[in-house]
Amino acid sequence: MENEKPIDFNDVEDDTLRAYNRAVTVYNLSQDEGEVVASNYFMQFSPEDKFSIIQMLTIIKNKVDKIDKTSPSDVEANFKDQLTLNLELPENKVVEDTIH
Repeated sequence: MENEKPIDFNDVEDDTLRAYNRAVTVYNLSQDEGEVVASNYFMQFSPEDKFSIIQMLTIIKNKVDKIDKTSPSDVEANFKDQLTLNLELPENKVVEDTIH
C-alpha cells in the first residue's frame, strides 16, 4: 500500500459488511505492512466501529477454528449458520484502543 491510505468503507451501508471489510483490512495490513500500520488504520475509527471490527475478527477466528475441525459436508450443511452475524453494539460497551 505504498503512499495509499487504506479505504475506510464508510460508504458501505450494511453494518455487517462494513465491519467485515474493515476486519479483513486490519488483518491484511498486519500481515503485509506490520502491526503499526494495522494499528494506525484501526485507531481512526470510533469506539463503536472498533468494537465491530474486534467482534468480526473474533467471529472469523471462531468460525475458522470450527471449520478446521469439520468435514467438507459439515461445512456445506452449516453454511447459512456461519453467515449469520449480529454486530450490534451493546449500550455502555467500552472498546480498547489496541489490537491484540
